[in-house]
Amino acid sequence: MTLFVVLLLLANGLITYYCYINAKMKGYPIITFSALGLLPYFNLVVLVYLLFLPNLKNHSEIEQNSIIS
Repeated sequence: MTLFVVLLLLANGLITYYCYINAKMKGYPIITFSALGLLPYFNLVVLVYLLFLPNLKNHSEIEQNSIIS
């Protein structure tokens, strides 16, 4: 039983870290998505949400290029 709890905590930590990395890469609020990634019910939902969200860093560059043109 202890091994099962440890594995669940490890999986939750890895999902939280992956949410942190994706939020940082895409330009979204890191603290918000990491905090939601810590919650056991929401961590997979937040991870899937982050995977499908567009990259904000590229989005601002595209807008600047279209304004200049």
